[in-house]
Amino acid sequence: MSLHLLFKQLKIKQIAVLMLVMLITFACEPVDYGEVPEVPSFERSYDLNLPSNIDLLTVNGSIYDESVGFKGIIVFRVKQDGAHDDFVAYETACPHDCLSKGGKINWERWMLLSECETCHSQFLLMYGGNGWPIDGLQPTNLPLKRYNTYFDGRYVIVKH
Repeated sequence: MSLHLLFKQLKIKQIAVLMLVMLITFACEPVDYGEVPEVPSFERSYDLNLPSNIDLLTVNGSIYDESVGFKGIIVFRVKQDGAHDDFVAYETACPHDCLSKGGKINWERWMLLSECETCHSQFLLMYGGNGWPIDGLQPTNLPLKRYNTYFDGRYVIVKH
């Protein structure tokens, strides 16, 4: 066997071993137990003509729906342009300790901040806060999970 062929075979073996190591290293993502688990797909619509959804007629108004999501969702109006992105929907499970018995953020009408009842992380919802924890020492640095929203002028549709 020639020296050239031997080097070629060694390179192929080295590349194969390197690829196997990379596959093992990068194929398995580490599990972050602080993240909210996936929930089954859902689609929910909220009619703005119904009295139960009247708070969604005004910027910074919100409603709570415990029937979808992991621990329920908050539908929140961030602006009033009549566009499809006037609304956001946040999961109410805290990204820090959502698997605990509590691990849920509190919801109140016209809230600026929402706080986890277990770890006391505070999340900014109003004024473009986008569900991120407020600055300072918080148990989490993860934002609240968001679901897709669409607005057709009358119905707010939340999909996952």
